[in-house]
Amino acid sequence: MKLFAFFFLTLLLSPSLLMAEVLLKEDFEKGISDRWVERGFPSIRNKTRYELFVEENGNRCIRAISNNSYSGKGIFISFNAKKYPILEWRWKIENIIEKGDARKKEGDDHAAKIYVIFPGRSSWNPLDKRLLIYFWASRVPRGEIIPNAFEPEIARMIAIQSGREHVGEWKTESVNIYEDYKRAFGEEPAEVEEIAFVVDTDNTGESVVSYFDDLVIRTAE
Repeated sequence: MKLFAFFFLTLLLSPSLLMAEVLLKEDFEKGISDRWVERGFPSIRNKTRYELFVEENGNRCIRAISNNSYSGKGIFISFNAKKYPILEWRWKIENIIEKGDARKKEGDDHAAKIYVIFPGRSSWNPLDKRLLIYFWASRVPRGEIIPNAFEPEIARMIAIQSGREHVGEWKTESVNIYEDYKRAFGEEPAEVEEIAFVVDTDNTGESVVSYFDDLVIRTAE
């Protein structure tokens, strides 16, 4: 199924896109590799479960099941965001977080997120990070950039999807992390350190099931 879709899309792509250099392509057809590790906070006992899921058409993807929980599934990968600015993926959610509101701490739960993690300005503090977070919002309008409710100084969130309109549908996304970082933080980014899928419901106590697939990091041309 994916092979046919990839072939069909290739016929429609511009010559410049066909010449793009791909740094990472994860379609999970061979499973979830050991490179993907769980990320979370020791203080939060309940962890979101990430597992390989096979759809009726045979497509394999990551399914995330969150029930009053928080954790992510991440991959450590170092690269220059200016050289490889394009991040692409597909995602799907079964429901939104009813009480979700990214502007409030008590509502800071989201059906699906992708973290792009950079080092911060400090040359001595390894905990100093910058987080660029793409998320499926419950209320924040699409395209809006807001500071994270818990870490407003170091984390910026960009709403890629919002609300119930596309619940239950696979949505394909493509973003420019280099340009988005500059818009969000007003400065040049350091090298990316990690990419992570994150689904959390620990602040609202709700439940959600989400899916991730076809992650690509590539040049613009």
